[in-house]
Amino acid sequence: MYKHLKIGIFSASLIIFSCKKNYNYIETSFSKPSNFSSTIEIKDYINKQLQTYAIVFAELAKDQEIRYLVHQNVAKQFDGDDNVLIKDLIISAEKKGINLKEKFDYILKKTNQNISSEQLLASLNDINKQNVYPHIYIPNFEKFNLLNNDKSDKSKSTDAFQDYIDKYPYPVMVAYDGDESVTLDYYTGYTYATDETFIDDIHVNEEFTNENEVWVITPNENVNNDGVMVAPPTFTNNTLNSNVTERPDLYFPNMTVKEHKESWIKGASEVCIYVGVSWDNGIDPSNGKYSTTFWTNPGMISLADRNSDVNNIEIRKFSRKEVSKKKNIDINFTYFPLSSEIYYIEDPCLSIRLRSNQTPQQNVIDYNACKMQNQNITHYFYPERGDYLYYCIYEYDTGLFNSNGTSSTEIQGTNYIQKIYYRSNESPYFSGRLKIVPRNQATQSYENTSWANINDEAISFTSRHR
Repeated sequence: MYKHLKIGIFSASLIIFSCKKNYNYIETSFSKPSNFSSTIEIKDYINKQLQTYAIVFAELAKDQEIRYLVHQNVAKQFDGDDNVLIKDLIISAEKKGINLKEKFDYILKKTNQNISSEQLLASLNDINKQNVYPHIYIPNFEKFNLLNNDKSDKSKSTDAFQDYIDKYPYPVMVAYDGDESVTLDYYTGYTYATDETFIDDIHVNEEFTNENEVWVITPNENVNNDGVMVAPPTFTNNTLNSNVTERPDLYFPNMTVKEHKESWIKGASEVCIYVGVSWDNGIDPSNGKYSTTFWTNPGMISLADRNSDVNNIEIRKFSRKEVSKKKNIDINFTYFPLSSEIYYIEDPCLSIRLRSNQTPQQNVIDYNACKMQNQNITHYFYPERGDYLYYCIYEYDTGLFNSNGTSSTEIQGTNYIQKIYYRSNESPYFSGRLKIVPRNQATQSYENTSWANINDEAISFTSRHR
């Protein structure tokens, strides 16, 4: 989400001295508490480790071969954005015969950092039982056509790249902890001049990245606790069920995101949906009680709550360029597979297994006999849990400090208001409800799941059936 930045400090934990050729320019520390007592202590520790990484890469970035290695891996967009995990970069380097750990150790010693490469690479593991994986993000990566500009002869560079190389011949490093609750007018960047002078007072904002190559060293928010991207769920129609022709799969054929709700320093916008089913008035007719059943499925997993934060279903990452240009994207995204998504599986014989007036052995015998005659009863979201879809589309925010919490939005029903909580610092792109119609009764006569066309200031999209 885009921030109006208010103060211009880098971090209280860093001590910086301007333009010195010696290497005692930044004080860092490897001292890791066994338990962190506060959010401030976590931030301070993480910032110091990210700063150490940035010191290393400021030196490494002077090497054309390393720049090319970084550019090659960033271009792969392993998580859909212009970044590469540092741990993956090391593996890629090894395959090319480059020992980055050895280079890390040399630079850490040269710059008087009291830490080894192995210690640095493990320093962000087990932060209150969470592993943090830093990555290098390069804003405007495609604009500068960096892969084609990795030349020793800079006179052959593109115009956009040539505009600034005389002032900053190497990429500018910025360390950022990812905490969007603190807003800045600029971030302090640093790099080396051609005469080896260390430049440590560069004011980096989004405009600066439009004219300069910046490497942001920051925690990745998209990998799991093992540092791996979780594959999105795949869906298949449950053709064995007789009601499959009635239960539609709901999908977005296309979408346009028009508003930046992600900070430029964090890159692409992770557009997510939280969706559930209920009735027009929110009341379950079977019992007369208010009821909404939300679909829970692993999607974007919050760094702050990896165990239970499973309701953030990622639709797609939209790049800053796509958002700025309000580009309509064909996404073909299934946002609720009603044909196959199961709400509850009922075992009609379970009560026999739990009887207290028979021996456990007899219960097992009678239970097995019952199961021979009775199959499990499958309950689906639609139509049993409702015939109205309540949903919220938003830009997903997370963090290491629980400072990026939940927001809420209210959706009007008939004499009923449905409140949806979602993980973001911003208002949603859009929230609303749609009447669910059977697949074989699709209609264009009113807005429903089979035919909805939303065009709002922040987003536009369509809903259709498969």
